[in-house]
Amino acid sequence: MSISRSFLVFFVMAALAFAQSANTEGGNITALNVTSNQSSFWFGVCGQTSPAAAVPLTITAVPGNISCYTINTGSSSCTYGVKNLDLLFSNSSTAITALSRGNLTALDLFINRPGDNGTTTLGLSTSFTTANFGDITGVPTAYTNSPTPNIFRMGYLKDQADDFVFITTVLSDQPGFNGSLFDFQFMLPTNGSNTSYYLTVDLACNPPPTEPPGGGEGGGGTHTPYYNVSNVTVPQPPNITNVTCEIVLYCGEWGPCLDGYRQQSCKDLSNCSTIEVFRIEKCGVTPTNVTPPIVPEEIVTIIVQPEFQCWILLLILIPIIAYVIYRKWKSEAKAKK
Repeated sequence: MSISRSFLVFFVMAALAFAQSANTEGGNITALNVTSNQSSFWFGVCGQTSPAAAVPLTITAVPGNISCYTINTGSSSCTYGVKNLDLLFSNSSTAITALSRGNLTALDLFINRPGDNGTTTLGLSTSFTTANFGDITGVPTAYTNSPTPNIFRMGYLKDQADDFVFITTVLSDQPGFNGSLFDFQFMLPTNGSNTSYYLTVDLACNPPPTEPPGGGEGGGGTHTPYYNVSNVTVPQPPNITNVTCEIVLYCGEWGPCLDGYRQQSCKDLSNCSTIEVFRIEKCGVTPTNVTPPIVPEEIVTIIVQPEFQCWILLLILIPIIAYVIYRKWKSEAKAKK
C-alpha cells in the first residue's frame, strides 16, 4: 500500500551543487531544491521495511510524485542478524544475475531532459557492497534530502542486459525529507510518462558463531573455557582468578593459509576478561625454512639458586688436613726423643 502526493517535494544532491561547494566546504555536498516541481521527470520513493517474508512488488513511477511503501525484506530468516540489506529497483522484470555501475549516457537518453538527466542528478561516485553481486565501484550516486546530511544514498547500476537498476541501502528510522522516520528514501527516473520498476531484495544474513572445540553445554549446563592455543597453554589473567564468571570463547573463521600456518581469533562472550586468544595451526605444506609463528605466553621468571661447588670445598679442606697431619707428626717426633 502506498501514500501518493500530487507534487514532488524531494531535495536531491546534484552535480552542480557539489561543484559549487567542494572548494569552499571541503567536499560537503549541498542539496539542490526541486520542491513542488510537477514537471519533474523523477519519482520519489520512501517508507519502512518489515522483516516478513519478501513478496513481489511493482512500483509505478509517476513523474513529479512521491509514494511511501512498507516493503517486506525477509530479514526474519536471519537468525543471527542482518549482514547486508539493499533494495534494488529495475525497469525490467527479468531476474538480476549480475550488476555493474550504470551508464549515464544511456540514462540521459532515456530521460531526454537536460535539467533532469542522470548526469546532472547523479553527480557523485561511490562504492556499494552488495550481498549477492559483490563490491561495485564508481557508481553514479546522489543523496536525497534529510535533516541529517548524506544519509539516504541512492546509486545507479545496470544489470546483465544493460537494464536500469537503482540501489539504496536499508537504514533504520532516519528522518526523511518531511521529518518523518523512514528506512529508505530515493528517486526513480521516468521519461515523462509512468514507468514500472520491479523490486529485488538483496539480503545477506550473519553466519552463526563458531563454537570452540570442547565448548557447548555439558551435563551441568556450563561452558568449558577454551585456552589451548596450538599446544601452548595461555594462562588465565589475574583479574579473572577466583571469580564466578565463566569464560565462554567463540572463535571466528580461519584466516588464509600463510607460509604453512593459519590463525583464528576467539572472543569471550561472557565478557569476563579482555584477554585476546588466537588459535594457530598448520595448514597445507609447511616449507622447511619457515619458523612457526610466536604465540604470546606468560613470561615466567625463574630464580636459579647456585649450587655449592665441591672443588671449593676441597681447596678449603686440603690445607686443614695437611696441617692436622703435620701437627700429629711433630707430636710423635717429640715423644720419641
